[in-house]
Amino acid sequence: MNTWRASRPCWHVLGLLLLMPTLLLGVAAGAEPLDDPIAELPPDQRPRWSGLDARAFSGHVPDAPGAVIAATPLDPALVPTGAGAAHRVLHATTDLWGNPAPSTAAIYLPEGDPPPGGWRALAHAHGTFGLGDHCAPSARPLPDALSAAYTMLLDEGYAVIVSDYQGLGTPGEHAYLHGPTAARNVLDSVRAARGLELPITAEWAVLGHSQGGQVALHVEHEARAMAPDLLPALRGAVAIAPSVNVADLAPLVTPALPGVLPAGLSTFGVLAIAAMDTAYPELSVTEALTPLGEEALEVARTRCTKPVSRLLEGRTAQDLLVRPLADVPGAMDAAREYLSTPVRGYDRPVLIVQGLADTAVPAPMVLAYAAELSSNGETPELHLEPHADHLTVLAFSRSEVLAFLDAAWS
Repeated sequence: MNTWRASRPCWHVLGLLLLMPTLLLGVAAGAEPLDDPIAELPPDQRPRWSGLDARAFSGHVPDAPGAVIAATPLDPALVPTGAGAAHRVLHATTDLWGNPAPSTAAIYLPEGDPPPGGWRALAHAHGTFGLGDHCAPSARPLPDALSAAYTMLLDEGYAVIVSDYQGLGTPGEHAYLHGPTAARNVLDSVRAARGLELPITAEWAVLGHSQGGQVALHVEHEARAMAPDLLPALRGAVAIAPSVNVADLAPLVTPALPGVLPAGLSTFGVLAIAAMDTAYPELSVTEALTPLGEEALEVARTRCTKPVSRLLEGRTAQDLLVRPLADVPGAMDAAREYLSTPVRGYDRPVLIVQGLADTAVPAPMVLAYAAELSSNGETPELHLEPHADHLTVLAFSRSEVLAFLDAAWS
């Protein structure tokens, strides 16, 4: 029976909420009118900022990682089933270049009274939504599969902390598939949740899917250097269909690829090229693209994944490329530097889950990564789902993921 009661009010949270009108002057006052990508959306698909529109935030970013800048209750339309209180928080973090930057996150708490010590804290590293500001998960309706996953975790007594990643809904570009940057954003979202003095445990774990699976691995690995304050309480990491060994695909990106490109891989590839073009403008990777390829890149920069996927549907490599990416001087070295995921140095339990029917993150990429970990003396737990694809793996692996997390707390 849940008998825990707060021994004192969460004065820090109450104070933040009372100060919201003042805090948001540095957020909403500088916000620009709806840009075209948002205006094009049906009304029910447009972002809901919960009164915390930080797209043009120009206020002071504290030096302390994870420091809370503003917080507000999450729009009720965005709260998953099974959540009691839900918050949207703006906090300090750093961008791709290590500069102080704001980022946002959503925090969902289970319904009812917390157990003694608080709800178990679980950072969720989300998968690919796109590069546009309105793609930030804390500002949009959740896809059914993700909403169901959050409900499952909430029902199991986990408080779920979801970083939007820096650049999604905040100034700057989202460093898509750059694991260290997203890892820092996730770590700082955990710090922000602690700063709100919510009824959550100091112990925490990280779980991610797809892009977020890669991020979860980086979080576990990078916590040593990035968050020594959080490391002792880190219980483990779950990486579901993680986007690993992506750099190995870069030499294969050539006009000679036969047939129609797989929808998921082509969309993720265009987003990755767009992000790398921002990170390495001196490379001129756009020189390898056809006019259609350049159009896809521009669409990717400001929109979510669906418009990119529609543009790429039925396309071949020849439609997008005039020459191999490998012919762009320095591109392969940059890809390895930007996209790599550590293959040694993990000292917390790690669970890797992969569906064998996955065409967005093909199983051979993940299996090769797991084999490399093992060859380096790492001991990840690997769970394969023979009939699961990139999305259904979330439902297929539910019992294994919950058992792993439960064991991590025991």
